[in-house]
Amino acid sequence: MNSTEIEKLIPNWILNSNNYYLAITDLEGKYIYVNPIFKIRFSFLATDFLGMPSQLTVHPDDIEKCNQASIECIMNPNKSISLQIRKPQMAGKDFYWTQWEFSLFKDNENKPLGILCIGNDITEMKRADRKQKEFAEKIESMVENITDGFYVLDRDWKVITMNQVAEDIFGISHGSFIGKIFWDVFPDSPKYSYPQKFKDAMDNNETSRFEDYHFSSERWFNVVAYPSSEGLTIFFRDITNERKLQQILIYSEQKLRAILDSTTDSNILINPDLKILSFSKSANDLAKKAFNREIEEMDSILDFIMSSDRSSFLQHIQKAFSGEVITLEKEVKFDKFTIWTEASFFPVYNSANEVIAVTYNSIDISKRKKEEQKVIKQNEKLKNIAWNQSHIVRRHVANILGLCNHINDQENLAGEDLAKYISYLFQSAQELDRIVHEIVSHTEEEIYNI
Repeated sequence: MNSTEIEKLIPNWILNSNNYYLAITDLEGKYIYVNPIFKIRFSFLATDFLGMPSQLTVHPDDIEKCNQASIECIMNPNKSISLQIRKPQMAGKDFYWTQWEFSLFKDNENKPLGILCIGNDITEMKRADRKQKEFAEKIESMVENITDGFYVLDRDWKVITMNQVAEDIFGISHGSFIGKIFWDVFPDSPKYSYPQKFKDAMDNNETSRFEDYHFSSERWFNVVAYPSSEGLTIFFRDITNERKLQQILIYSEQKLRAILDSTTDSNILINPDLKILSFSKSANDLAKKAFNREIEEMDSILDFIMSSDRSSFLQHIQKAFSGEVITLEKEVKFDKFTIWTEASFFPVYNSANEVIAVTYNSIDISKRKKEEQKVIKQNEKLKNIAWNQSHIVRRHVANILGLCNHINDQENLAGEDLAKYISYLFQSAQELDRIVHEIVSHTEEEIYNI
């Protein structure tokens, strides 16, 4: 049968199709007809396919598949066989995929002439399927490697998928959860947040983030529910240890705050940017009294240092950030009052032994300084008393002793001379008595003032 006779047996739409290949082989597998689109597509293999073996246009690994399909067509003359065949590309290129329908080709007298094959190119579809499969595998791998629990619900609240972490946390197997209605496994309960949060996310198409406590397991979970047109994707993780650490930290901070607020010391923690990280009640009270404002975290410490003291303050705190401990006494003159302080700069280290902050501690020593000044003043007066004792009193004693010695040396001293010397002695004794009374008076005054 020639091509003209064959074409009379084939509908025109397939003969001249721009989308479907038409190839007819005899019962030995040699081409007896191909349509124009087939010729064009495989022109790099041959210029004329008639009489050529069909294996020429089939990937070697799919030849046996074609042979089996042909045999099945012969054995089932009224049946069509579907199969996918890889076809060769031009040199240096990968093969491409085609979808075919094989059936027995018969003449007008219903005698078998060969195998009629109709196919089309499905390479892009195959590539898309392969990419989708690869993507799905990557997603599945990613989901299984996520450290959070993960599961997906459809719009009817059926469980579509879940990862191993979710299985471990829930204590249920993948097979017993997939396909179930979520609320049948985890009933709606007012003592939990997740039922209403999930419903709000689904109804309002808004992401929901929240924390929930599971009473039976005594665990806290951080949950994020992402809505989509397909349903709800939920990520959750166990934050019980974080919550416990947080409570410990809060308790520690409360104890530290109580200690700081119970002391009269002014204590301020300062970061390298000179911002205040924390402060004691006494520090805040001093700020209100001196600057008429309260301290707030992240205020600049320089806002609470008098302009006349800033230069020395910056020098000392920079030394502290270099690792030195600085302690000094300083008189601070505020606008409305003056105090003496004992100020200390202590570097604060992290676990890597790096200075991350400086504690500025200030103690009001005004009362102590006042007492010290008083003692100094008293000591000066006592020194004067001692000087009077050692000089003025001794001078009058020396005068008296001198007069006594002079009288003793004068054996015949009498009359007016004796009266004169006795008068001198009396004057010196009176002066000495006056000086002694004055010293005693000053001494008693200082004793009572101590």
